[in-house]
Amino acid sequence: MGGKVTFAVSTPCNKRGKPSGHRLIAFNDDKLSVIPQEVSNVRADTEVNVQAFCYLKPENRGIVPEDVNSGILDSSDYMLLAKSNGFIEIIQDYRYKVENNLPLETKFLLKCTPEDFSDYGSDCTIAGLEYREGLLYCCMCSGRIYIYILNLPYDYAQSQNASIVSPKTDPLYSSHFYGSTSQPSREPQSMEEATFFLNMKFTGRSRLKHVCYYLLPIEPEHLRLSPSMFLFSRVYQGKLIYKPSMYVQLDQGVSGFRTNPLDRFSFLTILPRSPLMIRKIMLPMVYVDFFVTFISIKKRVQQTKAEEVTSWNQLAKEMGYDSLVSWVISEPLHEVDNLGSVAWEDLARCDGISVLRTIIVWIQRQGHAKDDIYELFHRSDLVGSNSSSRSTSNEPRPLSRRRRSSRFGLQRSGTIREPIDVPCSTNWGLDLFIRDVRKNTFTVDFGIVQSNFDSNCNDDGSQPEREEGTRTSFLTDNYKNMDIICVDHYLSLSVFRPKYFDEALTKIDSFHNVIEDEPTSNISVEDNMMKRTLSNLNSFKKLFMLTDSLCMVLDTSGVILLDRRSLLDTKNLLHNEPNAVRIASFNIGLISDAILIADSLHRCHDCGGIEVTYKLIITCIPDEILALKGKFLAHSKIGEITLCDSLKLNRKHRFVDRICLLDYDTLSDYKKRPHLGKEGYPSNTKRPKWE
Repeated sequence: MGGKVTFAVSTPCNKRGKPSGHRLIAFNDDKLSVIPQEVSNVRADTEVNVQAFCYLKPENRGIVPEDVNSGILDSSDYMLLAKSNGFIEIIQDYRYKVENNLPLETKFLLKCTPEDFSDYGSDCTIAGLEYREGLLYCCMCSGRIYIYILNLPYDYAQSQNASIVSPKTDPLYSSHFYGSTSQPSREPQSMEEATFFLNMKFTGRSRLKHVCYYLLPIEPEHLRLSPSMFLFSRVYQGKLIYKPSMYVQLDQGVSGFRTNPLDRFSFLTILPRSPLMIRKIMLPMVYVDFFVTFISIKKRVQQTKAEEVTSWNQLAKEMGYDSLVSWVISEPLHEVDNLGSVAWEDLARCDGISVLRTIIVWIQRQGHAKDDIYELFHRSDLVGSNSSSRSTSNEPRPLSRRRRSSRFGLQRSGTIREPIDVPCSTNWGLDLFIRDVRKNTFTVDFGIVQSNFDSNCNDDGSQPEREEGTRTSFLTDNYKNMDIICVDHYLSLSVFRPKYFDEALTKIDSFHNVIEDEPTSNISVEDNMMKRTLSNLNSFKKLFMLTDSLCMVLDTSGVILLDRRSLLDTKNLLHNEPNAVRIASFNIGLISDAILIADSLHRCHDCGGIEVTYKLIITCIPDEILALKGKFLAHSKIGEITLCDSLKLNRKHRFVDRICLLDYDTLSDYKKRPHLGKEGYPSNTKRPKWE
């Protein structure tokens, strides 16, 4: 199945004085081609790298540029570029400008502040840039998280790097993915959150009610005092720079970040050698009062004089107040208690940025399960025990009040900590060593799905315990079908169900444990080929969820397709049905980022397996883009994969890094689609060079 794929690629440069930026690429008719683009400000890309993309557009409506749109409902698309200097550029009407070869000019500018001035002179490293229902999260690897309130309609969504084309009538594909605008956050809201969400709705689009309407601009004196802002604000030629609405400082670094699809004020974090966590942001009523009152003041001011306010503190002084915060305190719309509270002091000190605290509502339990590592070092303890008893001990244990109260304590800051766990065995040194080995994890990617698969397996065996009231959880019943699938750098895949368990519900770490003592002559040619392919796996890098049970994992040496519904033997992957574990061998190399296009998912009526036809676009370290296409048949363990085309940078000191899927047009969609503007792309008779 054909179709045109359009995507953006960041092209960092490690040579001083040279620009970095990003490039636009199209994949069509099995060929990669560079899309011409007009860069508006080369200085903004000099010695600065694009760390993350966030492409926003209406989910179920067409994209209409601002100049063409005569209504108040916003229909523009927005490209957000998070850069290593802590700035986030917002380019409005991105597709229209690309199609008409117009300059990709930054219209709005955000800054991650308050900064850590100890980092001045070094780049910011961004772990994630995600948008969900009006809130933009920018998470730094240092643990600093900046939250911006964007004035966008409810149906705007962030483009994901996976496009799953599937028949909507098949129950296999129904409602397995959270995050759709048709399925908004369902978690019960506190009074503070309900009031806040009610007052941050889309206002309608006008000249003054733009996407940054709810944000405060950085004060001019702050621009002069901050070295990083003073240096880069001049590059943007006097544009207003908006600061975040809220700020969170975690107690540890972050390597991976996802917003919680069930709660806008919650997120998930990962870090090597640290457990997976679900954190909840505690929104204070003080900030809600400040936000509602500020918007009321802004409406009155702009009704009097229809222009953008560049300094709210200066305007407050003209009105007889010391600052904007003092102005808000003098006339709150809500009854405000504790005006001398720490929250108000933080608001005044940070000029309207609310410093929020978080609590950990779920944390992965590490280093306790009696798995293969335990059996390896405790063979003498397991003598005489049968395999069934060992397999029973491997099952994750449900959460209980006794375990929760003994494992967790509350610090004064309100965060949850894990106290020292005393080893049960008399061999203290050995058990501590095993725990340390088991914590040597490196989760590289994870996905969140709404799963109805095996949803009642936890209730049957533990129903008496539930009736006694011993099971508890910090998560509500809305999480009962939430599954988190994680892939580790060290060739393992784990499935968690946080509502019921803090250990992995399923863990597969036998991808590289090919049983060598099994006679090769007794297995089929296909199994022998799969055995050799599994032994060549090196390290996992990316995870894509095609359905709630169908997982695609990218390794440096190939692609794995795993159906956890059909997987029965996790110790020996060869002893499963062909549709349970399938693999395609290809020497991909060092993967930086990837896009998946699943053209078709077809269920076989004979075996129930799923036939998958797909495309992969992968950025490889240091300087190459690969376009692959492949197919997994339902009755075969070995998949097909071929290289369609590749692009390689022809300049030194520059490499490819992050990738962002902008659009995928099937052949029928591309013919129907109206092109915005009189001129399209210039035709390319040969592959253009890209630098």
